[in-house]
Amino acid sequence: MEPSNIKISIGIPAHNEEDNIVFLIDALKTQKIDCGQIAEIIVISDGSADRTVELVRSIPDERIRLIVWGKREGLNSAQNKIISEATGDILVILNADILPANNMFIQEIITPILKDAGVGLVSADMTAAKPLGIFEAIIANSYEMKNNIYKALRSQDNIYLCHGQARAFSRAFYEQMHWSDEFPEDAYSYIMCAQKGFLFRFAPRAQVIFRCPQNLSDHLRQSCRFIDGKERLTQSFASSSIHAYYHIPWPLFFREFGKSLAKHPLLTAAYLFIMIFVRMSGWRPSHASKYEISKSSKKVLV
Repeated sequence: MEPSNIKISIGIPAHNEEDNIVFLIDALKTQKIDCGQIAEIIVISDGSADRTVELVRSIPDERIRLIVWGKREGLNSAQNKIISEATGDILVILNADILPANNMFIQEIITPILKDAGVGLVSADMTAAKPLGIFEAIIANSYEMKNNIYKALRSQDNIYLCHGQARAFSRAFYEQMHWSDEFPEDAYSYIMCAQKGFLFRFAPRAQVIFRCPQNLSDHLRQSCRFIDGKERLTQSFASSSIHAYYHIPWPLFFREFGKSLAKHPLLTAAYLFIMIFVRMSGWRPSHASKYEISKSSKKVLV
C-alpha cells in the first residue's frame, strides 16, 4: 500500500449530539493529511431525540453516510455497526463531543500505524476545554493530574491512555474487533488489541479537546461508569490480569498528587473530597452500553 493512497474511514457514534457534531465534522474537513485522504464519514445516530439527524443531513459533504436508529442501541452496538460499514485501511472512531486541537490531528493519530504494521490501536491525547465554572475547574485540574500519571506509566502503553474519545484502528485489527455489550468499550479495545497480538500506541501529538462535567451529577455518572466497567471486566476476565492493567504504583500517584496539590491546593483538595464521595455513593449504571449521558460535557465550544 502506497502511503499516498491510504484510505481513512471516520466513524462517529452520536446520541443527542446537536451541540457539537457540526463543529466536529467541519473540523474534519480542514484536516491536512499527506499520506491519503478521508474517504468516508460514518455517523450513527443512536436513538437521537434532538436535532442531530437534521444537522448532519444539512452538511454538504458526499463522504458522509448517516445511519439513523430510531431506538437507542448503545455505544458498543454503534461502534460494531461502524466497523461493519467501514472500508478504510485505517478507521478512526471519534466521540461526537470532542474537537481536534489542530488540523494535523488525523495525520498524527494514524502515523504509528503507517510506521509499524504491528500496531493495531492508537489513542489520542486529551486536553480539557477552558472551565466555565468552579466545579468544572476542579474536574479539569484532576484530569490534568491523572493524565500526567498515565503518561508516566509503563512507557505510555497502558489501559488508561486508551481514550474512547478518539482512537485509530488498523484494518487488520478492526476486522477482528467486536464489542461485547456489557464491557467498557475503551478498556475492552485495549485488552482485545493485546489478546489478538497487536501493539497499542499513544500519540501525544494527536490532540483533541473535550469538556469536563460541569456539575456533580454528571461527574458521578462518568466516574461510576469507570468503576463499574472495571468491575465487569474483573468478573469476566482473569482478575489478576485486569488488576495488572489498572495498577498504578503508589509512589507515582503520590508524586503527581503532590505536584498538583502544590500548584492548585484548593482545586486538588476539593477533588479529593469529591473522589471519596463518588467511591462511597454506591451508585452504578444499570447498563454498560446504554448509560445516561452527561449533558454538561456535550458542548465543547462556548
